Amino acid sequence: MAGGLLPRFEYDPGTGTVQIDLTVPLTNPDTNDLNWSGAEAKSGTGKRQRNTFYIEEIKTLKFEFVTRANRDKIETMMKDWVIKGNTFTYYPDVTDLLTFFTLEYMPKTWVGSKRTALALDRWDIELVVREYIA
Repeated sequence: MAGGLLPRFEYDPGTGTVQIDLTVPLTNPDTNDLNWSGAEAKSGTGKRQRNTFYIEEIKTLKFEFVTRANRDKIETMMKDWVIKGNTFTYYPDVTDLLTFFTLEYMPKTWVGSKRTALALDRWDIELVVREYIA
């Protein structure tokens, strides 16, 4: 577990900003997919028209060996804030607060957490979230 950037989750439920600083790096830093949403139509002459509603980037955030305290904070954020349709901010590196992503709920955002096999007080967490990019 040595090395790697330590991330932060941040959201404001109306009572002040809540920050969750993780003590473990992202396990899968390059797991992103693009998703297009729009409409296509073909004319009688065969011309295709494509209207783009939006493009979003789907991010899968996986963390291993998360402490029970941070797992509980993330679960509270998901239940009380994100799943209700609100956004949260994700900083890939807590030392660089100029680089961040504003993310939101997707179906099955909270993929869940499971106890790490090697340690009873550590958890593996997986979130699937989206970011609008156009």
